[in-house]
Amino acid sequence: MVVLHSPGKRRMCGAYVGVDEYRSKLAVLREKFAPDSVSKDTADLATTNGRSVWNPML
Repeated sequence: MVVLHSPGKRRMCGAYVGVDEYRSKLAVLREKFAPDSVSKDTADLATTNGRSVWNPML
């Protein structure tokens, strides 16, 4: 972390995204919007009472 001690306005000129966060988000979006054939074929096996076993509320 850099601390600037001079007066005046400051602005952030960029952002960094960790590769783990990027890969995780990409995997979730890929699964949600373009599921592979294995996911499609086994989707009914991974649900109980209409809720996925991966549901965060379980």
